[in-house]
This record gives sequence, structure tokens and C-alpha cells, in this order.
Amino acid sequence: MDALLNALTINVTDFFRDTKAFDALAGRVIPELFPAGSSPARPVRVWSCGCSAGQEALSVLMLIAEHH
Repeated sequence: MDALLNALTINVTDFFRDTKAFDALAGRVIPELFPAGSSPARPVRVWSCGCSAGQEALSVLMLIAEHH
């Protein structure tokens, strides 16, 4: 059971844990969702799967807040 659990989880939750993924979000995805000087036409919902304590979801929110 321990081996299966370790294979399915990363056992880490941290702010900006996956640097490459968050760099891509900050550099390509978020600017497309929120073009400079405009408001989104509809609400943007963010979902972070497998988030144990909220750091991953809050990391995305921080990127959006910094861009906006």
C-alpha cells in the first residue's frame, strides 16, 4: 500500500513547487487569459488537482495578481 501511495503522489506541497510549470503559466498562459489593459469577458476559474494544503492554488493566484 505504501508503494502504491508513493507512486501516485509526490509527497510535496510547496509554493511554486514546479518551476517550469509556473514559468509557463506566468509567461504564456496568464497573459493570454488577461491581456494587458483589459478585463476578462467571463470569470476565470482555477483548479489545482491534488492540492493538499493550498500552496499550489495560491501560487497560481499570486501569479494572476502580479500580472493583473
